[in-house]
Amino acid sequence: MFTKRKIVAVTGARSEYDLLSPIFNRLKGDPRFELSLIVTGAHLSDFFGKTINEIIKDDLLISDRIYNLINTNDKIGRIVSIGNQINGIAQSLNNYNLILF
Repeated sequence: MFTKRKIVAVTGARSEYDLLSPIFNRLKGDPRFELSLIVTGAHLSDFFGKTINEIIKDDLLISDRIYNLINTNDKIGRIVSIGNQINGIAQSLNNYNLILF
């Protein structure tokens, strides 16, 4: 008997999701792994096409959603957005008892 390995991946935009989705789908179909996604950034934005719907269509487990985008074109907005994302990921991992160190 084996213990399933928990894998939590973070995805924030269609561009990287399209690259990673074959890996996600392979992990989803492998009984040795328990995959869940933390969905953030552009995936959750109507302005960017609400691409979380693609993840839902792919039937992947979404463990959390982090709304971190700030509506600004200033460079500082991206930095603040990343800070919000890191904070949200830390809270999500803690809430699901996924911090192993």
